[in-house]
Amino acid sequence: MKIAIVLFNLATEAGASRLLFSFAQSLKKQGNTVVIFTADYDPKCFSLLSRGLDIREIRSRVPFSSVFGSKTIFGKAWESVKLYRLAGINAERITAAMEDDFDIVNCHTDFSYRVGAMYKKKNPKAKFIWTMHDSPFDFNPKKGFIRNLLSRMFYAAQEMMERKFFKKADIVVVIDNRNKEIAEKELKLNTRILRGGVDFDAFYKPVKSKPVSKKVNLLSVGSLGRYRRFEDVVSATVILRKRGYDARALLVCKDFWGDKDYRAEFENFIKKSGVEDYVDARFEGIPENDFMSVYKKSDIYVYATHIKIWGIAPFEAMSAGLPLIVCRGSSDAEVLKDNSNSLFFEPLNPSDLADKVEILINNNDLRRKVASSGQKFVKENLSWDAYAKGFLEIALAKK
Repeated sequence: MKIAIVLFNLATEAGASRLLFSFAQSLKKQGNTVVIFTADYDPKCFSLLSRGLDIREIRSRVPFSSVFGSKTIFGKAWESVKLYRLAGINAERITAAMEDDFDIVNCHTDFSYRVGAMYKKKNPKAKFIWTMHDSPFDFNPKKGFIRNLLSRMFYAAQEMMERKFFKKADIVVVIDNRNKEIAEKELKLNTRILRGGVDFDAFYKPVKSKPVSKKVNLLSVGSLGRYRRFEDVVSATVILRKRGYDARALLVCKDFWGDKDYRAEFENFIKKSGVEDYVDARFEGIPENDFMSVYKKSDIYVYATHIKIWGIAPFEAMSAGLPLIVCRGSSDAEVLKDNSNSLFFEPLNPSDLADKVEILINNNDLRRKVASSGQKFVKENLSWDAYAKGFLEIALAKK
């Protein structure tokens, strides 16, 4: 199979680019010809994952990644206009640069589905699959009545204008039930769930046999944002220290979105928590090849995201032998089992999170069981090879 994969922004390390590179490597390993098209590429973006891939940058005068970063309501509005216009330019340029013999065109986020729709005119026999990481038209309430109203109107208008493009998709692939419901019920699209993979062998470490002592190191990884609920990890650290534990938290919270207001708010939250000396917040992230040492130094991984978002990092931590405590409201909890391969805690409830940490500290058998079961679950269910095979099965299946 000859497969084109499209993502406009491959200049920043984010979940979409990580998934794309890992997926492409597995497709290539299985004997497919894979070509990646982008409008903005930085070789430093997941350099290890992208090694050996055919990546073709069709750059416009304005880098796609440069559009983001506005803070005011008017700046955000103008940013949306620029993004919309640039998406059209990128889609036309990339489509023109593509050979006309691709069997599958797989488009990922950032309005790249426009390429799929345009390519269908160039080669009607090609299968157009849109991998919808999150719906670009999923409205989140804003602060302030006027801002909320204008944002809601913009999202509704944008969906109407874009419908002529994404409706051309033969199949939409999503990663969780929330996005499946959006794609099927709201967008009326033919949809399949395909869970993201993990490079198990790259992260594997034996489950620690030594009991966790009064000194416990918590770890949480993700881009900085309100929905990640790093605050709950900090608050749980406060509670555990009051209970007599030497609890510490490492937060690898890369400030991907550059939200200065929220970052200042979160930094102030840490300072006022009383545990500032025991919370290490890495706003610049950490190098890709440093994660193994971080997992080695940690005792428990916490995924506090309280809304339906699928995170890969928790499963990487499970591969590395860490027990997972996961928020019941997250998409990751859809595939996990409480008190088996993970422990669940209630959304926005740091006290419940602290209780679950304390359980694992004081019950070594349970900690090892959760860590071992979690590691086994990832190995058997979340490989990138299985993801690639599943993708091809979906693509080649008859309607």
